[in-house]
Amino acid sequence: MNFVAIPKNASLSVCNALGLRHQHLRASDTSGPRWAIVRNPYDRALSAYSFACLNRSQRAEACLSNARNFAEFLRLPDNDLTRPQSWWLDAPMDRILRFEDLPQAFESQFGVPLEVAHETQPVVEHNDETRALVAARYAEDFERFGHVIQN
Repeated sequence: MNFVAIPKNASLSVCNALGLRHQHLRASDTSGPRWAIVRNPYDRALSAYSFACLNRSQRAEACLSNARNFAEFLRLPDNDLTRPQSWWLDAPMDRILRFEDLPQAFESQFGVPLEVAHETQPVVEHNDETRALVAARYAEDFERFGHVIQN
């Protein structure tokens, strides 16, 4: 099966564990059968923002753009870190694992342990404004993958 690597969804760890080239492509750009990992949008947004703030790569800085805080980051136009997971999964998927169940689900599926390469620790926490922004921006992800919207 071909892995559809969604940014901030353990893609680097999975690629390392399976000896795959780490690249972020949409499902429609990947031949089937396909599989991916989805993550709670609230956690993924925090991880993406923290990654953009702490990582000094050109890619991370471009994704952070001129946002001065988490709410501004969530209002930016779509980029690799802010695009909904549904955008990446734009073709039929044969299997979807949940980030919240890793690494047990991964080892059960592939027979090898999954060691997290690095998980970016959040530099901020959600507040009412950012919870509402995440709920609105990632509404399709909440509905499609069954995560619960927080009030």
